[in-house]
Amino acid sequence: MIGVHEIRKPYLLLIGDTENPINAKTACDLRDWTTDACLGRLRFNYRAVDVVLPNLSPREAAAGGAKTLVIGVSLEAHSAV
Repeated sequence: MIGVHEIRKPYLLLIGDTENPINAKTACDLRDWTTDACLGRLRFNYRAVDVVLPNLSPREAAAGGAKTLVIGVSLEAHSAV
């Protein structure tokens, strides 16, 4: 039997070094649909997708009340030729 897990709010959205907005769809959707639950973003460089949330370190996010780090990106898909 699979258990149900609660993803506790508020969130810190991990963007990492993802530069392609298509690969950051989860982060963008969470920002759009649950804006009040998103405290900030964690980007590894300035070229990473900007989801227009404050840049926060995990420590800053935790101090601000974040309960969950959400991986808001996916691996880049490559199509077969």
